[in-house]
Amino acid sequence: MKNISFILIILFLLLFPLYSTPTYRVGVIVDFDTTLYPTLKESHILMFNRFSSLLATPERIKEVEFRLNQHSEREKAKEVDSILQGKGRQGESEWLIEPITEKTLMLEYIFIEEKKEIIDKVRDGDPLILRHLSLIHNVDEIITTHIEPFDTLDRIFIDTYSMSSREKKRVTELLVPEMNKKEYQKVLLRTLMNLFDKSENSLVAINSFTPTLSIHLQEKLIEDRDYLMVKGESITLIFSAPYHTSKEITLSLKGGETQEVSVELEKILYPPMLISSNLSIKSSLPTIGEVSLPYIYTDPPLPLTITSKKPSYTSSHIIVDSPINHIDISLKRDHLQYSAIVPKVQGAFYTSLVRSVFVGGVTLVLSSLLPRSSFEGIDTLHSFFNGITLVSSVETIYRLFDYYEKTKYSSTK
Repeated sequence: MKNISFILIILFLLLFPLYSTPTYRVGVIVDFDTTLYPTLKESHILMFNRFSSLLATPERIKEVEFRLNQHSEREKAKEVDSILQGKGRQGESEWLIEPITEKTLMLEYIFIEEKKEIIDKVRDGDPLILRHLSLIHNVDEIITTHIEPFDTLDRIFIDTYSMSSREKKRVTELLVPEMNKKEYQKVLLRTLMNLFDKSENSLVAINSFTPTLSIHLQEKLIEDRDYLMVKGESITLIFSAPYHTSKEITLSLKGGETQEVSVELEKILYPPMLISSNLSIKSSLPTIGEVSLPYIYTDPPLPLTITSKKPSYTSSHIIVDSPINHIDISLKRDHLQYSAIVPKVQGAFYTSLVRSVFVGGVTLVLSSLLPRSSFEGIDTLHSFFNGITLVSSVETIYRLFDYYEKTKYSSTK
């Protein structure tokens, strides 16, 4: 059954012409030294992605039809040449072009990369090179962006080339004091708005260092927090961020203008937080570093992470995302270290206990023999073992206390 379906599909493709939805194709040439401006090339993708469709104006319909006719003529020439050489029909299948309407005409763009010699001729407006590039890349229009240093400033040139009219036009020429990524994106986006049916829209460029900033326009969340392309004479933007006060800004706009908006939200101050523990541990806090507990943390920058460590215990990482008055930190035993340490402590205690019992027994025997023995050195020997018994007993008590300290939390889960 699958084989029959596959054969039917092949027959359909062979017997019926293919359909193609027309698109307005744009070739983009990036003409600047990426070592001088390393972050700017990626801006083209970000800015072009904002434009997914175009109006089917008479001029654009003419451009698309001209390119498709040129493509058809080239394919027919290939077919005739193939027949004359005795190779038979080898041209592409016939394409039926759907009627071009405002709904079907979409924007499609590609990046054109060529050798420096070719790009230099494009910059000079060489009509032969521009014509050649538009043909081999099958585009309706070529947009070139060129940046060059000018003393302490930077110059931006943006040109377009039409395949049908074979005309090159300069659409943007600016001199800016410092070419950074933000400034370049703003210039490029404004130019593309003028070229791609958004010339009457206002461009709002938003500058903010507030982390995780959210922007709402008419109760709708704006995905891009850097630029807005909006219509209308007045808009109200609501800016918000976690643990910051919200701010509402109303803008009066004029069609086609670019307006800068700088927004910094104020952080919400929170009550002090007491951090304590039943262990002698240290914790690492944001903006402060390592502190000994207990500690009163004034104006904690929420959200925050409290990291606590102690030898032979597993580390603790506590995330605090809401105001709280008191946090008590308890660490769990590191069972891998516990299994190695406890037997040693236990063995030391048992060794000390056996030694104390043995020495104590010898001392008792000497005490019983002392009144009856005529041995002159027995009194000195008795005093010596008394001292050893005292020292050994103190050590045994210390080993017992150490063993208790090492094992008193061993049952904690």
